[in-house]
Amino acid sequence: MIKKITNIILMAIVSLATANTVLAADAPVVERPSIIPGESETLLIPNKTIDGVPQEQYFGGVLLPALTTTVISLSAGLALLFIIIGGIQILTAYGEDEKVVNGRKTMMFAIIGLAISILSYAIVSIISAIKLG
Repeated sequence: MIKKITNIILMAIVSLATANTVLAADAPVVERPSIIPGESETLLIPNKTIDGVPQEQYFGGVLLPALTTTVISLSAGLALLFIIIGGIQILTAYGEDEKVVNGRKTMMFAIIGLAISILSYAIVSIISAIKLG
């Protein structure tokens, strides 16, 4: 029953994706007016700063490191959550070998994920500490 439901959902997704590309292919092509400034003009506002950082350096110098640190922290938190879930699986196995093995696998993969998160945080910290040119 579950397999039939998943097949129906997958067929619906594929048909919607196919219909969308067919409709997009049949749509008339309308040229948009050019609003891009000429070569002599610039999109950046001169001397504009965001949080004390020049606008040209904000993405690579502030936003990107903050975003990577947030993603790495979330992945480490999820790894710790799965370590706890694996421990609960082992505790509630009541001697059933298959459930104990599943709990161990969950904990092992969570520890591997935590190690990857810690290493990626270290790599990002090292790279962001290097002053390039």
